[in-house]
Amino acid sequence: MEKYNKRSLCLSFLPLLIAFILYYIAYYAAFFMTFISSGTANAATDDIILINEGFFNVIRFLAMLITFASWYLMKFHKINATEDEEINSAKADGKKALILIPLLIVLSFSLQLFVSALLNLLTDIFPSALKNYSENMESLLGSKVSWLTIFSTILLAPIAEELLFRGVTFSYAREGTKLKIAIFIQTMLFAIYHLNMIQGCYAFLIGILLGVLCYRFRSILPGIFLHIFINASAYIIPSSIYSTKKLCLLISLSCLVVILFMIYLIFRMVGRNFLES
Repeated sequence: MEKYNKRSLCLSFLPLLIAFILYYIAYYAAFFMTFISSGTANAATDDIILINEGFFNVIRFLAMLITFASWYLMKFHKINATEDEEINSAKADGKKALILIPLLIVLSFSLQLFVSALLNLLTDIFPSALKNYSENMESLLGSKVSWLTIFSTILLAPIAEELLFRGVTFSYAREGTKLKIAIFIQTMLFAIYHLNMIQGCYAFLIGILLGVLCYRFRSILPGIFLHIFINASAYIIPSSIYSTKKLCLLISLSCLVVILFMIYLIFRMVGRNFLES
């Protein structure tokens, strides 16, 4: 019978707390940088608000990336150089992760299209919740968004968040409990981290996929690639394609089929049955 470390299970909740602390540190650091660079005279202009948002995102995700990369590498990413079989297996998994890239690109765009089309279909059912969500997305995807925000959203955020959730959090949870519970823990914390009901719902589902990817390939690399492609697709796919309800229904149904097929192809590459693990 496998033994679990209850201390590790408790520690799996610590990284999220640290991420929230870094959030507030980054906020005040960005405010200070904006104040120094622009002065108080222009503090209320729209451009300064956007620059402040860019500063904030870069500082926040860089702080997270450095913190959780150091934590993950020192605590969990240790391979004994004498274990040739483990090293060769890890290299094989890394090669598979690179081969996955075309499939991950198709999967990411399909996920983005599916979620966006589905949310457009639900606007009449949950108008207030989706209005708040749309306002939040406008701050990240709108026409006036700074390049710092785009850079941090596409590159820094996915790497930092995968290190946080599939790296440190999932590794601690795996030491402390069963695999499926560990996947649920990192997924639930990933959803809570977004602090938005709509984002939290689809982040929960995507978090399951990212957690299983991490386990099946014994690497956070596939999850990083998928996360980057999902965030990038939000800037590439034009919102005009969701013009009618019928079109949104067609997009959501067709993308669901593509998503399921891509997941099947990706996990078939590993050759192990996850449900039997």
